[in-house]
Amino acid sequence: MKGVSTAIIALILTITTLIAMLGVFVLYSFYFNNVNASVMSQSYLIGLSKSIQIETSTLAFKGIAPSYNYFNVSFLIWISSPTKTVTIVIFNTAEKPLSSLFYTLPSPSKSGVFYSTLNGYKPVKSFSLSGNIYIPQNFQLLGNVNGLEAYNVSSNSTYIISSIIKPNNVIVIWILYNYEGKWYRLDFTYISPTTLGVGVYIVSKTGNYIQSSKQLQGAQAPHYVTTQTGDSFGLWFEVFNNQTYATILNLKYYTTSSNNKDVTIILYEDDGYLYANVSNTIQKLTQLNNGQMYFVNITTGSQLGLSQNFNISVYSQGKMIASQKFSSPSELNGYNISVSFGSAYFAVGISQAYFVSLQNQQGVHAQEFYNISNNVYLNGFYYNNTENIYWIISNSQKNLYSAIYWDFAYSISNPPLTVNAILWYWPQSASSSLQTVYIEELGNNTYII
Repeated sequence: MKGVSTAIIALILTITTLIAMLGVFVLYSFYFNNVNASVMSQSYLIGLSKSIQIETSTLAFKGIAPSYNYFNVSFLIWISSPTKTVTIVIFNTAEKPLSSLFYTLPSPSKSGVFYSTLNGYKPVKSFSLSGNIYIPQNFQLLGNVNGLEAYNVSSNSTYIISSIIKPNNVIVIWILYNYEGKWYRLDFTYISPTTLGVGVYIVSKTGNYIQSSKQLQGAQAPHYVTTQTGDSFGLWFEVFNNQTYATILNLKYYTTSSNNKDVTIILYEDDGYLYANVSNTIQKLTQLNNGQMYFVNITTGSQLGLSQNFNISVYSQGKMIASQKFSSPSELNGYNISVSFGSAYFAVGISQAYFVSLQNQQGVHAQEFYNISNNVYLNGFYYNNTENIYWIISNSQKNLYSAIYWDFAYSISNPPLTVNAILWYWPQSASSSLQTVYIEELGNNTYII
C-alpha cells in the first residue's frame, strides 16, 4: 500500500505540474497574442506616420485695415499618405518655443478654411471632432479635444488654406487618422508667418512728389496749397539703424514771395540723433532708438503765432520728446511743394504723412486744422487715416484750403512700386464743391518690413 500511495502521489504531482504548465502556456499565449497585436498596430501606425509627406507654398497675405492687427494669409498645401484619406485640423496659437508645439492642443475656435483645387476652389465641408487624441508611439494620450473643426481630405491632392491670424501667431496643422475607433495624430507641421515675411511693409525710400495745382489734371486754379495763414506737415517713421546717416524727409516750399526765396526742410538721422535743417539752419532735435516709432509735426503760419517761423515737434511713446523753433527766410504763399521720403540705406521706414493748409482762423477755433494732425498722431503708426482726413476737410469749407495724405503702409505680399498721394482742396469759388486729385510719384519705392 505504501508503494501504491507513493505512485499515486507522484502521478498527482505530475498532473498538477502539467496543468500548471498548460495554464502558464495559455496565459503566455494570450498575453503574447495581445502584445503581438498591439505591437503590430503600433508598428502600422508608426509606419503610416513616417510615410506622411507635407509640402506648403509661400504665403500670400493681406492685412485687415485700418489698424492691421490681423492678417488674412493663404497658402497651398499638398499632403501625401499611404491611406486614401486623412483628417486635417488647423489652428492658430501664440508664438512659443517650437519644441512645445508638439504638445499644444487646439481650441475649438474657427482658425482656417480649406478650399479644394480639384472642384473649382470650393470650400471643403468640415465636421466637428471631439474625443481623445493619441500618438502612435506607445499609444500615448496627447489630450482630449472638443468641437474641433476638421476636414477629410484626399491623399496626394493640393488644397488652399486661408486663415486669419495675429502677426505673432503660428499656424499649426495636424494630420489625423481614425484607427480602430481611436483618433491618432500621425504628423503635424507649423508655419510661422512672421518669419516668412508676413507683416506691414513701409517705405524706406520714395520717389519725388511735386504738387502744383496749375499742373494737376482736373484741378481748378487758382487756390493756395501753401499759405502764410497756417500750414502743418507731419509724418510717422520708425528707426531701424540709428547709426547710419539717412534722410527721412526732404520738403521744399516753392513760394511766391517778393524775395523769391524758396524754403527747404530736411529731417535726417546721424549717429543716433535726429536733426532738422531749415534752409541751412541745423539743429539737433532728439536721440533716436532702434525699433522705436516717432511722429514729427511741422507747423508754420501767422494765425498760429508762427509768422515766418517753423515749429518742429517730435513725439514718441505717447509724449512730446522735442520741440524747436526755426526762422523762415520767406512767407509761404505758393502753388507748389515738392517732397520725398527716406533714403537708400534701409535705416528708417515711413508709414504715412499728411499736409494741411489753413484758410482762416475759424479753422483753428473749430479745431479742424489740428484735428488732422491729432488723428494721424493718436491713431498710431499703421492706421489708415484716409477716411478721417476726408471727413474733416469735407466739413471745413472756408476754414481749410487743402489736405494731402500719403499712406505708405502695405500689408500685402507685393506692395506697389509707386504710391499716389491724395489731394483734397476747396477752390476759391464759394459755390464749388470739394475737389479730389492725385499727385503722382516720380520714381519707385523701396520697402522695409
